[in-house]
Amino acid sequence: MTPPQPGPASPDNASTHNASTENTTSDDSAAAVVGSQRYHSPDLSLRVETSGPLKGMHKGMTLTSAGLLLLFVLATGLAPELSSSLFGAARAWIESTFGTYYLVTIVGLIGLCIALVPLGQAASGRAG
Repeated sequence: MTPPQPGPASPDNASTHNASTENTTSDDSAAAVVGSQRYHSPDLSLRVETSGPLKGMHKGMTLTSAGLLLLFVLATGLAPELSSSLFGAARAWIESTFGTYYLVTIVGLIGLCIALVPLGQAASGRAG
């Protein structure tokens, strides 16, 4: 299998290395070496708020989730007949497509949750 080919803006041309050279940089950042090109992985760290009402949460994820949930609840409340038919159609599709697998998976997940309850209570010191 051949490695992905570099795009025009992808490689860090200022700091290319041969495959035989050491795979570290002067700033100690991790970079994958493909051929003679070095690629820096994107910054995937989550930036959480440190103050305010969203303290400890990622602002983008929290507001997006809250907005989608609010939209879902409003749409369901304002058009219950349409929502009922859409949910019924989705349920029918899931049941016809996945059938027994879906039923066994859901029952298994419920059983797993029931089995984990005593472990959670014991870990928190509320066994009883």
